[in-house]
Amino acid sequence: MSEDYRFSSQSPPAPKKGGREKSSANDPHGRPETSSFLSSEQASEDLEKVSHPINLEDAPGLAVYFGDRRSDLAVEWLLRLIPDCPLGKVSESYIAPPSLQTAILIFVCSNDPTRMIRLFRLYKEVLKRKLLIAVMNRSTPKDRARLLTVGFDDVFDGRTLPLEATVRVNARLRRLAEMNIIKLGPSTCDMQNFKHYLLSDRENVILAKLCSRMDKPVSQNILLNEIHEHYGHSNRRSLHVMLSHIRKKLHPDYAIIYSRHDDSYMLKRICNDD
Repeated sequence: MSEDYRFSSQSPPAPKKGGREKSSANDPHGRPETSSFLSSEQASEDLEKVSHPINLEDAPGLAVYFGDRRSDLAVEWLLRLIPDCPLGKVSESYIAPPSLQTAILIFVCSNDPTRMIRLFRLYKEVLKRKLLIAVMNRSTPKDRARLLTVGFDDVFDGRTLPLEATVRVNARLRRLAEMNIIKLGPSTCDMQNFKHYLLSDRENVILAKLCSRMDKPVSQNILLNEIHEHYGHSNRRSLHVMLSHIRKKLHPDYAIIYSRHDDSYMLKRICNDD
């Protein structure tokens, strides 16, 4: 990695007496600039102490990020730890890369815990059998508590030493493997032939229902009841939005057709043969 990389090259300013520390103008969450991040030289020296680096052959990994500057800093820190870690961008509409399905070790890089929590909740069924680690540019105790409470397994930031991060990841992987938690189980619904991109949990529920009645109409009320059974109340407008997202993620050989006559949807194979 380039020797020019720095999380921060300056010491944090001393807080003013008799008042609260002002929020950073660059951070919408008001986190104070109080972190003494590692320099390139410090990180390199600590990496030399790592005797057992993280092996992505044993545990396929993926780092997802949101494409903003703060995410980029977290990604740079992670790539110093695992230079060959694959990267995948999460879109503004929270469409995650398909490799999220097969990876075992997932790093979510961002400095916005709210976005990371929303990503986790959208893909909870996919992520619950993974080792999920948040990587932040900087974090507060409140940030780390929120992420760990919702379901993340660990939180790293720019102050985390590479040696410590490596040992923590390897220890968690070893324990999860011993408990048979990180083995990927069979899919609850054989939908892999239909999906071209990864679906959220609610989208998976809808597609599973359509798959179970392939080439047959499924009324909107049945789909709404299916969502209600798993996640609580939903409405027609949100159902239409989810179906629109599913259409964009379907394999090109399949389509979801709406029938105004009976207010229903049908999953149908499109014949592309010449």
